[in-house]
Amino acid sequence: MKKASNIAPRATIRRSRVSESGAVSGCCAISGNVAVSGTGAVSGNVAVSRSGAALRNVATLGSVAASGSVAVLGSGAASGNGAVSVSGAILGGRCSFGEQCSFGEQCSFGDRCNFGEQCSFGEQGSFGEYCNFGERCNFEGIGPAKSGYPFAAWIGSGSRKGSKTYFFNLEPGIYVRCGCFLGTLSEFREKVRETHGTDGPAGEYLAIADLVERKFAE
Repeated sequence: MKKASNIAPRATIRRSRVSESGAVSGCCAISGNVAVSGTGAVSGNVAVSRSGAALRNVATLGSVAASGSVAVLGSGAASGNGAVSVSGAILGGRCSFGEQCSFGEQCSFGDRCNFGEQCSFGEQGSFGEYCNFGERCNFEGIGPAKSGYPFAAWIGSGSRKGSKTYFFNLEPGIYVRCGCFLGTLSEFREKVRETHGTDGPAGEYLAIADLVERKFAE
């Protein structure tokens, strides 16, 4: 394979092209569909990765970088301020993002990811353990989180064994994401009673809702 470690600025990587480890793309570089960059790859400012692009471990994207649908970033990937990832992106653990980054719907983040201030997350996002969030990050397109706990997540609660239920501590109030359901805490309680009555999963859901409400009030 031809060595690709000296790609000139404004280079275009064509479809299905694979760059070796340590490859560097300059400012305004564009990666086509199904492009793959190896370990330690670096994309400059305003870099754009289209649908199906994959960046492996320790890849770095500059400020205002954009990743298309179903983009995959490996563990330890880093992005500067204002990076944008559209729906369905999958990001490994220990990834780091600057301020005002924006992520679309159904994005998945691994453990110990770090996000700067005022990052925005679309609907049905999923977060690993021990992630850190800067001030005023926006979740589910509803509003910024309050200081302290941005959200609490429970695995396997109620009838959703093996799935997470998220309780977001937002300035407009506490909102719950449970599968396709998204609503306020009071709406969640009403939906639980409507669906499960007062026994079985309902008791577990309602007990968790009460616990979260007390915790967020501290």
